[in-house]
Amino acid sequence: MNQPHRPRDPAAFVAGRSDADSLADLVARLTADETLSPARRRDLASSLRRIAQLLDRDLSALPADLPGLRGAIGRINPAQYGISRKTWSNIRSNTLAALRLYGSSSAPSRKSPLSDEWQALQHRLPDKRFRNGLSRFTRFCSDQGIAPASVDDAATTGFRRHLETDTFVPKPSAHLRRTCRLWNEAVETISGWPGRTVPLPDNRKPRRRRALSDLPASFQQDLGAYLAMRANPDPFDEAAPAKPLKPGTIRLQQEHVRVAASALIGQEAPSERIRSLADLVEPNSFVAILRRLLLDHGGKANAWTEGIAKTLISIAKLWVRVDTDALNKLKVLQARLPKLQPGMTRKNRETLRQFDDDGNLARLLSLPQQQFAEALRVDPPTSKAAVQAQIAFAIEFLLHCPLRAHNLVALRLGTHLIRPAGNRGPVYLCLEPGEVKNDEPIDFELAPSVMKMLELYQCRFLPFLGGPDCRHLFCTTGGQPKAQATLAQQIQKTIAKRLGLVMTMHQFRHLAAKLHLDADPDAYERLRQLLGHTSLRTTLNAYAKPDTRRAGKEHDRIIEARRQDLADRTSHPRRRATLARTQ
Repeated sequence: MNQPHRPRDPAAFVAGRSDADSLADLVARLTADETLSPARRRDLASSLRRIAQLLDRDLSALPADLPGLRGAIGRINPAQYGISRKTWSNIRSNTLAALRLYGSSSAPSRKSPLSDEWQALQHRLPDKRFRNGLSRFTRFCSDQGIAPASVDDAATTGFRRHLETDTFVPKPSAHLRRTCRLWNEAVETISGWPGRTVPLPDNRKPRRRRALSDLPASFQQDLGAYLAMRANPDPFDEAAPAKPLKPGTIRLQQEHVRVAASALIGQEAPSERIRSLADLVEPNSFVAILRRLLLDHGGKANAWTEGIAKTLISIAKLWVRVDTDALNKLKVLQARLPKLQPGMTRKNRETLRQFDDDGNLARLLSLPQQQFAEALRVDPPTSKAAVQAQIAFAIEFLLHCPLRAHNLVALRLGTHLIRPAGNRGPVYLCLEPGEVKNDEPIDFELAPSVMKMLELYQCRFLPFLGGPDCRHLFCTTGGQPKAQATLAQQIQKTIAKRLGLVMTMHQFRHLAAKLHLDADPDAYERLRQLLGHTSLRTTLNAYAKPDTRRAGKEHDRIIEARRQDLADRTSHPRRRATLARTQ
């Protein structure tokens, strides 16, 4: 039975703190409160202890207030600890209930009844999207005595404070914006809906980077001409680059220039002074740009600043065509940037560390088969099941064929996935040199598990998504190739939700390297071919950095093998005598 809400005593709170300063205090209050049933005291205290356990913190180190707990609790992924979403919901609900009893939240329970006016309005909402999206707001307004016709900017401001101080909503600003958008949609589309639209909050941070359209027209024209040259260089111009840049690199260099111009404007130069690309590669401007970017990254080495410096030097050499002394000066200035260490970044190393645990690796390897089987059980297929199958197939494909992300989303049946021997032979993945980042062709034979899933996906789900004639392997419901960012986000969210693990699309390539080198520490050439690197140096730079953990494991293996060998040799008197004579 739900306990009645107890208003807190204002005298017990100072500067937003409660009469229970920590979760340890809260547990003490709960266990001594005889107005609660023994089962209720047990459940609430157990949930608080479970929260502390999941956060790997002592109860006394955790504050008994929602703002102080929200960020930490929001980072807990229940799947990572084998906790079902229902159990996790109960833990959060009990924690919130405990805070409402003695902590810093005075909010009513979400189960408190709506007023008659709000209840009638709730029934008029057309679908689950509206009902779920506005549920928290309608309950807040009902509790505060705000009538539907009186909803205004003040009501949404109060709702923001409620989200920030009385709920575990992880991103109050984003939740408020979604609520306001849904409210406005209800006002505009539901006949007779009382009230009026409310201002949509703008949660965007102040823009630090200038749009290209904010820069002088002469600068925009110069940049456009430079990028056109890099996309299609003149083969008869001796000073022009030998090869055109790929579209992705063109877009990256354009962004590098935009960021560099923004950094220069932020330092010392009004935008009107930046008339052409030459103004960015003048030594003083070059230093000002790098100084600003370095400051933005805390003075630490980073690939982004290094990339911008390289782009500006390319512009100086190939477009502005500065003399040799000026070019060398820019290179000397670039060399003063903090140097990136070879090997993987800390973020990638931390991601791979998850898979030192065999249990985590087993769960990842079994995920695509499990999720695809779940999608197959939906009969007839739905859009949700088709997308679920598509994501499962993408993960299975990446596990066996760790392609770069832009190559994965561009795959087409009959063009890149080929079955020369008809419907019964093997399927080959073929990418031509011009389609790959470093012009290295890719030619794989798909594993049986990938082929089997491909056949089912192609037969059951791909026509449902893109139509019977769709040739894009990863397509939208309209048959167009899915955006790289969309597929990457879907894969990452699926792994996080189902396994509680952090894994991006590109990190499948790092995982492939880890698995190969764990099995054979000298497998760099095979790994180079798998990842499609042009030279072995690229592979070595990425993965041959001194690995103390792998070296330590190998050393442990040597010690244990030697220990066992000596134990075997000294376990018999004759062997002991033989060993003594050899020493």
